[in-house]
Amino acid sequence: MKEKNEHRDKVKKTFAENGLDDFQDQQVLELMLFYCIHGKDTSEIAHALLDRFGSFSAVLDAPVESLTECGISYNTAAFLKMIPPLCARYHQDRYLQKKDGDKSIENFILPYFIGQNEEQLFLVLLDGKGKIVFYQVVSRGTRFASSVNIQKIVHLGVQHHAACAVIAHNHPSGIGLPSENDIRMTASLQKALKSVGIVLLDHYIVTGMECHSISKIKQYKKLFL
Repeated sequence: MKEKNEHRDKVKKTFAENGLDDFQDQQVLELMLFYCIHGKDTSEIAHALLDRFGSFSAVLDAPVESLTECGISYNTAAFLKMIPPLCARYHQDRYLQKKDGDKSIENFILPYFIGQNEEQLFLVLLDGKGKIVFYQVVSRGTRFASSVNIQKIVHLGVQHHAACAVIAHNHPSGIGLPSENDIRMTASLQKALKSVGIVLLDHYIVTGMECHSISKIKQYKKLFL
């Protein structure tokens, strides 16, 4: 036990002094598991998780039920699942706290979709000066489709006195082009928002860590005029 504690202390000290730059994925998982698992060799567990799921990100994206099949507790699995949304919350808060620098809306949107395997629609509302006044998931769906409540989005826009809106949804399939349903929904939402004086600035499709702007596709630019 003493040797195990000394090893853990050494790993923690290395991280505290140098960050994760020199850590392999297995060592990062090992370090994370220190805080959930006591009295066991977390290195072996980290190896088992990577062998089962294939990569560091795949471990964190795996369902809780699948993680527990690797011999870890529900609490440990829940801790691992918490990492991607924590990263998203951190990045979004950093964006909101910025007073200057790169404040492109894509940099705010992208982190939210970290680890999201289910299709969902994210709404961002801005005031007349371009300041974000509201953001929230407004629709969740199956892996390949989501049901959008346009009336709800319009209501939120009016409620928060928005001047502009941006929407984004992910394509878990990895295809960055809009579907016919995406275009129909965008057109309907643009018309509904315009009726209450709100401009739809863009609709982004997120694949992995890329934002694809529909407004930049020539044949769809008219949707945002």
